[in-house]
Amino acid sequence: MPAVLSGGGGGKRPLSSDVHGPQLALQNPGTEGQIHTVRGGKAGFVSSQQQTLGGQHGLFSSQQQTLGRQDGLVSSQQQTCGGQHGLISSQQQLQQTVDDPAYVNSIHDSVRH
Repeated sequence: MPAVLSGGGGGKRPLSSDVHGPQLALQNPGTEGQIHTVRGGKAGFVSSQQQTLGGQHGLFSSQQQTLGRQDGLVSSQQQTCGGQHGLISSQQQLQQTVDDPAYVNSIHDSVRH
């Protein structure tokens, strides 16, 4: 095997100018890429669309953030149904909403009016 394969400073960290966006955030915790910094990113890595919608931390889609998601990973459908923490299926969350007496009563009240 050529000796050059074992050399070349394999342990050297890349310069921050060599990486961008999520890669930069992963290698330098608390640091976002340029687009994230411009839009006011706080922690983790979020897309520019997510950040314009006020993302705080973790990973979430722009649709989830529009609906006020704060942390963890949920699908936009799950967030539409009001998921707050962890991973839940949209069907489970929807069922929980239907089972909530206050929610059911509000539907009945709106139908009466």
